Amino acid sequence: MILIVFYGVDQELKNKNEYRYQDFITESTVLIHYVGVTKPWHTWANYPVSKYFIEAYKKSAWAEKSLLNANTAKLYKRKSRHERIQRKYIRSIFSHIMYIKNKLHGAKVH
Repeated sequence: MILIVFYGVDQELKNKNEYRYQDFITESTVLIHYVGVTKPWHTWANYPVSKYFIEAYKKSAWAEKSLLNANTAKLYKRKSRHERIQRKYIRSIFSHIMYIKNKLHGAKVH
């Protein structure tokens, strides 16, 4: 049986148990389709569920490329929320400031 799983890394924001993903992703899973804003290839997706992507990434042709950082207001906001959950409070504040900066910059009328 081929098991394909859809999993959102953003679920980690509300999960109290960081290993809850194991209820969805099992040994018989052959493909994980990551859904939602945050993906395991974002620098702030530091969760055990990201290990499957990271293992494949390190063996791939893209291993030399850096993971993606936030570059839009939406991504900075999401990054800040994840950092707060991960108790990276100073980083979270900085990311929130970058969110506000990007939001204001995007709201300018030209």
